[in-house]
Amino acid sequence: MQIRAFFESGPIETYTHWVFLTGDRAYKIKRPVKFPFLDYSTLARRKALCFEEVRLNRRLAPEVYRRVAVLTDDGRIDGNGAPVEYAIEMERLPADRMLDCLLGADQVRAADVERIADVLAAFHARAPRVDLGSPEQIRTIVEGNLRDSRPFLPADWHAILRDAVQHDLERHATLFRRRADEGRIRDGHGDLHARNICLPADGRVVLYDCIEFNADLRGGDVAAEVAFLSMDLRRGGHGDLARAFVARYTDGARDQELATLLPFYERHRACVRGFVAAERDPDDPEARAYFRRALVTGAAPTAILLSGLPGTGKSTLARTLARTLDAQVLRSDAVRKELFNLDPLARTAGGPDSTDEGIYSPDATRGTYAALHDRAAAGLAAGRHVIIDATFGREVHRRAFADIAPYTAVVLVTCDEEIVRARIESRARRGHDPSDAGWDYYKVARDRFEPPRDPEFVHDGAGSAELTLDLIAAWVAATDRTFVRCPPIDRREGFRAR
Repeated sequence: MQIRAFFESGPIETYTHWVFLTGDRAYKIKRPVKFPFLDYSTLARRKALCFEEVRLNRRLAPEVYRRVAVLTDDGRIDGNGAPVEYAIEMERLPADRMLDCLLGADQVRAADVERIADVLAAFHARAPRVDLGSPEQIRTIVEGNLRDSRPFLPADWHAILRDAVQHDLERHATLFRRRADEGRIRDGHGDLHARNICLPADGRVVLYDCIEFNADLRGGDVAAEVAFLSMDLRRGGHGDLARAFVARYTDGARDQELATLLPFYERHRACVRGFVAAERDPDDPEARAYFRRALVTGAAPTAILLSGLPGTGKSTLARTLARTLDAQVLRSDAVRKELFNLDPLARTAGGPDSTDEGIYSPDATRGTYAALHDRAAAGLAAGRHVIIDATFGREVHRRAFADIAPYTAVVLVTCDEEIVRARIESRARRGHDPSDAGWDYYKVARDRFEPPRDPEFVHDGAGSAELTLDLIAAWVAATDRTFVRCPPIDRREGFRAR
């Protein structure tokens, strides 16, 4: 009998489950699949794991996980016939209140992730201890995932990740043992990313869909569980929320040492998510984004100068790159107006087309670059990557930033002039951008522009940013040569599933 015949509408499909939505309920059914880490291949196993899933998830979401329902061969749920399948009956959670959807709509605030941290800390405090925290056990799990991920990674990416893992395993061995002795190794959730968290309008915090099929994957250091969500927040460009979440958890759990292990476990969790996505589809952009996140995690702070003429796409690249690196962005257009106590969207008299006057005079430009330098230095001192989005039209401007960080790169952003002109004119009509540059100013700036002689990267602002993101992520990851012994980065080659 077809499973679909039991329900009025078709399922939401994942590679391990079918989910049928009916009114205020959801029925989750395990697909008869088998992978190296998961076995749903027999009806008996699926039945047992349905009951285990309900038991485990009731620890965090008791009102959501109602029961295990039986689909019988008389075409009914809980009928009189023989069982043909088992389903977990759940409360139907509102799709628009899932954390990933709320993040995409910019509706998550620090108070929301702090509530999540409070729930998680309380859960970990009462969760049973498990014996999964020795350095040898951690090595087996982390190296095993990296080994599984190798077919989906370029050789230099894998080498960087391998060396970083080896370095951290050796450096933190004593801390791993101490945390095990202190009871920081718990039977946790195991899959705590944004899609498995719901914040309904009634004020609840619902952490659901924990791992039921493998206790070794579910248990571990509580730092690994915190790292899963903090990594996912950073990957989505929500670094401030990640920092708020971690700070609240460490205070509530009285676990200040957690921060030391966070880069190690965030890197591991990003590799896990990358592997899961790549195994489904090696060309999945999500896999690529997760592996990039793994690459840059724990890297030394870098300064990246985006140089190019107005309208070439520097600010668009800055926003995308900031999400990849969890970086601070400093934009010259906004800083310049701030220095003159102007609203970022205020239009100045004549704008920069009134060449060398007002806020665009040589003195004002020098002051703008000086302010950018000071703010970049402060961001770097705080441990952040910093992206400086400015024309950098003269060599003297770029040279002033050359020694601001141990690792500094210049990205020259170029674009076809017809596209640039269309962008500048569209931007002027909308009035929603700090830039005052018009077409006349562009032509003046073009004639004066001193292009970088040997930029680390060149980006075509009319095309996709994916290759540029790949190359910069690999460069950032390989900057700290104190432990990375990978081959040189080939700037022509980005992410390619092998």
